[in-house]
Amino acid sequence: MLLFNVTPHRRIVHLCLAGMEIAWFTPFLLFIYHSAQDLGVITIFAILLTILLMWMMAFEVINSLSDYDPRYGFLLLGLIAGSTLLIIASWLFGAMIENGLSGAWQAVANIFNTDKSLPTQVWLVFLNLYICQRAVSANTRDFGFFGIAFNFRVGLLLMIFGGILFSYTTEQNVTALLWIYMVLGLTAISVTRLDEKAVGMHSSGKLLPHHRMGQLFFSVVITLAFAAILSLILSPEILWHFLVWLTPVWTFFLKIFVMILAGLIWLFEPVLVLIGQLLQFIAENFDWEGLQEVTDNLMQPPTEENGTGEGHHPPKYGPVPWWVFSGLRCMGLSVIVLIFIGFILLFLERIYPYLRGEDEDEEPESEDMTFGGSIYGRGLQWLKGMAGLVNKYGLSRQLLAAISVENIYANVCRLAKQRSYPRPLAQPPDDYLPTLKHAFLEQDDALQRITAMYMQVHYGDTPVSLEEFLQVQTDYHQVRRAEKPL
Repeated sequence: MLLFNVTPHRRIVHLCLAGMEIAWFTPFLLFIYHSAQDLGVITIFAILLTILLMWMMAFEVINSLSDYDPRYGFLLLGLIAGSTLLIIASWLFGAMIENGLSGAWQAVANIFNTDKSLPTQVWLVFLNLYICQRAVSANTRDFGFFGIAFNFRVGLLLMIFGGILFSYTTEQNVTALLWIYMVLGLTAISVTRLDEKAVGMHSSGKLLPHHRMGQLFFSVVITLAFAAILSLILSPEILWHFLVWLTPVWTFFLKIFVMILAGLIWLFEPVLVLIGQLLQFIAENFDWEGLQEVTDNLMQPPTEENGTGEGHHPPKYGPVPWWVFSGLRCMGLSVIVLIFIGFILLFLERIYPYLRGEDEDEEPESEDMTFGGSIYGRGLQWLKGMAGLVNKYGLSRQLLAAISVENIYANVCRLAKQRSYPRPLAQPPDDYLPTLKHAFLEQDDALQRITAMYMQVHYGDTPVSLEEFLQVQTDYHQVRRAEKPL
């Protein structure tokens, strides 16, 4: 998403996202591979970011080819395998120059020697494969504002966790890397928000003027500078001195609190005296010995002496008291009763519309199980949909295209809802298409293609070609800029 079919705003966002991923990954890399710490945190970050951007552009060039082009698979696999083999070859060649063939064999044997750490070249192979995976992921995602904000929050947590691990083991800090991450993250969120607002205002999607972009970056810098100043001011010592300086204020509030408490005690004094007399009467007349006897009987299994009848023997529970099993049995029965009541309530909820006599034809088809409306329910529903797509397309590029198509259709429905044209529950996409045409004026052909492609992915199993996917992306950006109905 850096070279083709992308707006200038999106190019900035993807550059920032790439920097964010490398920023939170760098502390973990330095924590695992200590030999790279000599280069410095910022140097490692710059090298990894450059490699990731190169991979992203390379994969984007390859993705411009059709899936059915025989060069596509060869270029994709050859690029990954070639770079990996190049690292391995340079490693073995260096060992052969020093010690001949025996040196190359010893270099391979050192990989399986648990007494020695892995060679640098092996770490480079793993690192190269990981960056390849992140580059593929970066070229297939199309996040909105909320997706990028979620990425920022998760990445910030990973950044803090990795920084703690790295700082604890090396006594170094990654503060500079944290500030870089914050700058990139806030820039990505700001540009994405401006992009969505511009779409709502029917903007053409061009890059903001230089002075406006300068204002955006200046706002980000001012925000982070203010946070940095607060972090310097709000130290534990300064906070303690500030609290001590406010001692007269705390004394004043303490006197007010004591006065309020004394007033409440005076107001409720008759009630408190009555409660005290009642408790004193109970304490003087209560049979504590009888209570102790009842408690002892409850903690002992039934015997013939306490009235269980002749010939009855207590069950053999071993070292566990018998009342533990009795309690578990009661809890089990309670759970069964609650489950039974839940099924009854669920059944009544299902048949309630029919008991009211509503027309069954109001819903064209029954609604799928949604697992509830909570975040866990939505997560389970999302996993269910992802499992269906994996079953249809497998772990391939077609799966990523199918997920992108579903996200595009979901974003179109969300934009239509913002324009007061929501999609009713359980309404098929083809029945919802006329409503979409009212929400986005003069976009009939684009909406028709997006709906058809979504139905092809969601209900069928026909793969999406690259031309179709690029056309749907173009239609989506065109629909987003459509005029609102009057």
